[in-house]
Amino acid sequence: MPNDPTPSIPPPPPSVPPTATAGSAAPLAVPPTNFDLVKFLVERAHAEGQIFWIRNSVFLTVHAVGLAWVLQGTDKVGELAGLTVVVSGIFGVVLAIIWHRITFLGRKLNHAWLQDAKDIVCLDHRLRAAFRLSLSKDGSTTSQAASVKTLLGDRRDPAAKSPSHSMYFLAEVFGLVWILVIVAGANILLVAIG
Repeated sequence: MPNDPTPSIPPPPPSVPPTATAGSAAPLAVPPTNFDLVKFLVERAHAEGQIFWIRNSVFLTVHAVGLAWVLQGTDKVGELAGLTVVVSGIFGVVLAIIWHRITFLGRKLNHAWLQDAKDIVCLDHRLRAAFRLSLSKDGSTTSQAASVKTLLGDRRDPAAKSPSHSMYFLAEVFGLVWILVIVAGANILLVAIG
C-alpha cells in the first residue's frame, strides 16, 4: 500500500540463520568461554608481536638502503646534488618519525591484547589454577611458558626494558642520522652556490 505509514521490513537475507524460538530445535549460539577469550587474545598478541618485528625489519631495510643511496651522492658537488641530499634527508626524518610512531602503537596494541587476557585470567580463579598447573608440567615450550607467566603476572620486573624498546632507540638514531644528512646536504648546497 502506498499510503501505509508503517514501512515494510524486508525479510532477512538467506545467509542469516533463523533465531531459535521456544520449542524449536534450532541451536542457540554458545557464548565463548573465558579460556576461548584468553586464547584468542593471546593469539592476537603473538600475531601483533610477529607483525611488530616484520614492520621494524622493513623500516630498517628502507633506512639502510636510503642512507646508502644518499651517501653515494654526498661526494658529488653541485646544487642538484645538495638539493637531492637535503630532500632525501627530510624524507628520512619523516620516515623515522613514522617508524617511531608505528613502533609505539604496535607495542601498545600488543600490550592491550595481553592486558585484556590477563584481566580475564585474574577474574577466573579456575582458569588461573589451570594455567599455574600447566606451568608445572614439562611439555610447555618457552614461548608458551612466557605467555602463561605474563597472564599470571609472574613475568619479570615491569620496569625492565624489553627488546622492543631498542626499536624506539633505533628509530630515533636514524632520525638523528637523517638530520646530519640534511646538514651535509645544506653544506654541499652552500658550497655549490657560494
